Amino acid sequence: MSVPEVKLCAGAWGFRQYELPAYFEAAASLGLKYVEVNVSSNPAVKHLKPPLSEDDVRKMLDAAERAGVRVVAFALSNDFTIRDAKRLRTQMEQLKRCVEMGALAGVEVCRVFAGFGPARHHIPSEIYNQVADQPWP
Repeated sequence: MSVPEVKLCAGAWGFRQYELPAYFEAAASLGLKYVEVNVSSNPAVKHLKPPLSEDDVRKMLDAAERAGVRVVAFALSNDFTIRDAKRLRTQMEQLKRCVEMGALAGVEVCRVFAGFGPARHHIPSEIYNQVADQPWP
C-alpha cells in the first residue's frame, strides 16, 4: 500500500498580522514549503482582501516564489449567518470570486468560514439553507 504525500502547511491565522512577503519568508525560515493564505476583510488580517483580482494573485504568487514556498490553500472569511438578502448575495459573490482566483493561483483547498455568530447561539437551519439555495456556477 502506498502512502500519499502529506503536506505540512503553515496555517494562515497564526501569521495573520504579517504582510504576505514577510509571512512567506517566516514560513520558509521554519522549513515549511507550503502555506495557506487568509482572504478576509478583517483589518487585523494583513494577507489578501476581497474582492480578489488577478493582479492580487500575481503579486501573491511572485512573493511566494521569491520566498521559496507554494500557496496550497486559501482561508476564506465569510458570514453566511446574516439575514439581509442583499448582503448575503454580496458574500456569495465574493466567495465565488475568491474560489475562482484560488483556482487561478493553483491552490488545492479553499477553507470556507461560514459565519461568526457566538457558539452559544443556535443558528436556525433556514440560515444554512439560504446558502445552499444560492446559485453556483
